[in-house]
Amino acid sequence: MRAQPRGTPEEALERLRAACPALVGPVDFALLPYSPGGDGDHYVVVLAVEGDTVVLHDPHGHPFATLPAADFVAAWRAEAVEYLDTSYVMRTGFVRVRETPVEQALRDSLPAAVRWLEGRDDVPVPPGTLGGGTAALRLAEQVESGLAGVRGMLVYFAVRVGVRRLADAAAWLERLGLPEPAAVAWEQARVLGALQHPLATGDDEAAAAGLRRLAPGYDRLRAALLAAGQRS
Repeated sequence: MRAQPRGTPEEALERLRAACPALVGPVDFALLPYSPGGDGDHYVVVLAVEGDTVVLHDPHGHPFATLPAADFVAAWRAEAVEYLDTSYVMRTGFVRVRETPVEQALRDSLPAAVRWLEGRDDVPVPPGTLGGGTAALRLAEQVESGLAGVRGMLVYFAVRVGVRRLADAAAWLERLGLPEPAAVAWEQARVLGALQHPLATGDDEAAAAGLRRLAPGYDRLRAALLAAGQRS
């Protein structure tokens, strides 16, 4: 059962006003009126609450977006976000506790990346959640049976975000001197990026075939990361 919200909407807004800037979320993406077509959970950085207006940076591509405070609080309640156990969540007052070079932080994160590719079972997710190659194969089946209600999310969000993350991973793996996993990540980015056109134009046969090409790459990436870790 979902826990009760942390206070009233008015109290939440006052906490936010005093805390800005703050990382806020999850919010219900579908309830942010400046970004029509959004769906699912989302996170934003609120810069200020000015009177009855919220000013924020949205990583979806909306710097200095504004919207009425009442609209923002409705999205911030996030009732449609299944994994959330309370509303009006924010994080602020970040404090640096130590200096860590970017390259070292990334190297330290590689074992966690392997665990994600293996399929972690220690994080709370809705029943039936899939990841990696298994998710790609299941999505291929869904594409073939019809994408009602899902195509927009893939076309306007999931593909380009996934490609960007894979390309960023590949670039940083190269910088860390790990060419084998970098090459796998670059290939995954290319295969995923090639899905944009068939999904947008309704060529579901090509989209399903592309997803099936994508699926085994996650196991290859995991194997390449494990091998790189054993050599280091």
